[in-house]
Amino acid sequence: MDAGQIIVQAVIPILPEDTPATLRVRIKGVEKRCFVQALQWIALNRVKVVDECVLVDGREVPSEVLLSPCQKSTEN
Repeated sequence: MDAGQIIVQAVIPILPEDTPATLRVRIKGVEKRCFVQALQWIALNRVKVVDECVLVDGREVPSEVLLSPCQKSTEN
């Protein structure tokens, strides 16, 4: 899982109210979403690695592009 080219990665901001435990929970949730997305793309033949470059739908994805998760309030 942590070898080879990066297919999906995310930005997890550290919030002022974060503790190590709350940050760990948020990271794990986003890791799961990234993993599922990468597997879906692979299963649908949407992602390929060519000459060490990741192509999604035949196009190179710039390394600067990251999935930035929406920060929703957990208070409801």
